Amino acid sequence: MLVEKHAYGKYLCIPNWGIGTEISSLSDCFWNRERLEQDYPKLSKVDIISIVKTLEAHSAHM
Repeated sequence: MLVEKHAYGKYLCIPNWGIGTEISSLSDCFWNRERLEQDYPKLSKVDIISIVKTLEAHSAHM
């Protein structure tokens, strides 16, 4: 999982899952979950929540 910045904000990339999307702050679970659900409707809710909670946990160490 890669989380990086670009000119307009942050993005998330999980290459082996084919995921690449913009995200909000790492701790913004609601927005990030909505974005993943919208962009990747075939992802399971468990996978989406796992990704979002991982981002949130990572924000505590940044």
